[in-house]
Amino acid sequence: RLVRTSIANRTALEQSHQQRLLKVLEAEYQVVGIEGEPETDDNKSQDSFTALLMPLAFGSFFALIIFVSSGYLLDSIGEEKETRILEILLASVTPEDLLLGKMLGLGAAGLLQTLLMAVLGLGPLIILGSLTLGLGQLLSMFLCAALGYAMYASLMGATGAIASNRIEGRQTSAAWSITASLPFFLFPVFIAEGKQLAAVVLSLFPLTAPVAMILRLGVGAVPAWQLTLSLAAMTAT
Repeated sequence: RLVRTSIANRTALEQSHQQRLLKVLEAEYQVVGIEGEPETDDNKSQDSFTALLMPLAFGSFFALIIFVSSGYLLDSIGEEKETRILEILLASVTPEDLLLGKMLGLGAAGLLQTLLMAVLGLGPLIILGSLTLGLGQLLSMFLCAALGYAMYASLMGATGAIASNRIEGRQTSAAWSITASLPFFLFPVFIAEGKQLAAVVLSLFPLTAPVAMILRLGVGAVPAWQLTLSLAAMTAT
C-alpha cells in the first residue's frame, strides 16, 4: 500500500481520485449471518477464533501445574523407595511431614515454572488487548489450579507410597491422569458458555473439577454458587 500510495501521489490525479484508485485494490469484508444480516457482537465473539482458543489455552496452561508438579512428587517418592533413602528420611521426620514438604516444595517449583510461562504466554495477549478475562476469573483459575494440585498431589503421593517402584507408580497413576483429562475429551460441551449439563457436572465432580471449572471460566462467567461448591468439593477431597 505504501508503494501504491507513493506512485499515486506522483500522478496528476486529484486526491479523491487517488483514493478511489487505492480503494479498488483493497477489499472490504463483512461477516453476515445465515439470513444475510450482519452478525451481532455476541455472535462475533462466540464464533471468533479467540473465543475458541482462550478456554483451551487456559485449561492446558493450568493443567501443567496439576500434572507436572504432582508427577514430580510421584517420581520423587518412587526414586527414594528404590534407592532406600526413604528409610533414612523417615528416621528423622514423620511420613505426613515428608509428604507435606514434598507437596509444598514441588508445588512452589511448578508454580514458578507456570508464572514464567504466564509471562511469556499472557504478556502478548495483554499488550495486544486480546485478553478478555477479568481479574476475578484469573484469580478463580489460579485457585482451582492450586486446589487441583493439592488434591492430585495427595493422590499421586499415595500412589507412590503403595507402589514398589516408579514404573508401577506411573502405571497406577494413569487412572488419575485420564480422569483429570476427561474435560479435554469433552471440550465441545464447554464452548456454549459452559451451560451444558455435562460441563456443569464435570465442574462439580471433584476429580474433574480443576480442569473443567478452568475451561468454564475461560469461556465466560460461572454462577457464584457453582464456583463455591466446586472449590469446597475440591478442598474436602
